[in-house]
Amino acid sequence: MVEGSIVLDSVKKMLESGLDEGIIKATLQDIGLSEKEINSTIQQAKGSTAMMPSQQKTQDFHEAVAERTAEKVKNALAEEAGIQAIQQSATQSALEEHSEKLENVGFKVDELHEKINSLGNAMPSEALEKLSSLQSRIDLLTVDVKELKAGSNALVDLMKKILEANRNILSQLEGKRK
Repeated sequence: MVEGSIVLDSVKKMLESGLDEGIIKATLQDIGLSEKEINSTIQQAKGSTAMMPSQQKTQDFHEAVAERTAEKVKNALAEEAGIQAIQQSATQSALEEHSEKLENVGFKVDELHEKINSLGNAMPSEALEKLSSLQSRIDLLTVDVKELKAGSNALVDLMKKILEANRNILSQLEGKRK
């Protein structure tokens, strides 16, 4: 008969290495243990499979890596949020500046229309063509500014979604860390 402590240690090692319980039972039967002894030994081995020091070190290492990674992600998110805020502010400022310029051009065109109307039909056709051309260019600029504003708004929405996705990733990493 084999000594009980050796059998128990062997079963613990088999369980820790991930061996199937059926294989362990068959091995114990081969050395002459009864079904009752086999079940008792396996239960004892399962109850005392406390974390080995090397496993604890590995777990501590993984926790430290997860902690450092989470800190780096937090810093990156904070930096990205700052960059996005600056970009958004710059875009908004440029849009406001273009809007003011367009308004000024519009006022000047309106003044020009008033002067033309006050002159009546005395204006040469060449001047009318140039005025018409100027009006069409202003209309094109208006369309361009609207497209620019729509693109800027889309960019801001996209940046917000990226920031939200990064926050979700950080939350998941912190959840796994705990």
